[in-house]
Amino acid sequence: MPVALVTGANRGLGFETARQLAEAGFDLYLAARDVFSPGHPLDPDPARLHYRALRAGHPDPDLTARLLRYIPERAAHRARFEPVFTDSPVPLSFLWGMRDPVSGARVARELRSRKPDADFVEYPDLGHCPHIEAPERVAADILARTTRPPPAGAENLCRPE
Repeated sequence: MPVALVTGANRGLGFETARQLAEAGFDLYLAARDVFSPGHPLDPDPARLHYRALRAGHPDPDLTARLLRYIPERAAHRARFEPVFTDSPVPLSFLWGMRDPVSGARVARELRSRKPDADFVEYPDLGHCPHIEAPERVAADILARTTRPPPAGAENLCRPE
């Protein structure tokens, strides 16, 4: 499989180049600036810890490329992937960093239009990784959604037919 490095992949020409290469089956290495919001820049110490945890005990030297394969896989399996969100009988909540240059406001609008009944939390000041940029806020929002009683009829969602 061919490999490509795309710089500036979070917007404009770089984003479009990455999209087209992914659809063509390339393994991509993406470089993007400003993925974290300006008010919550990535702290290098936790970044190193996350990277170490990701690599811990994994013998594959090409792990990053393997993880990024979701991009062409998502394009190739779009017909299977999208109904997971749009047709799900399970109540969905999205916690979204609106300053995400990769999938921020544009994707949020698309999700809202396709799943208007979903619970949607916008973080106007956060970027691609709200759970890293403001972990306390995100944790509180997750807990608020997982500790409430399920909606009426939800008890039948997980039972086999």
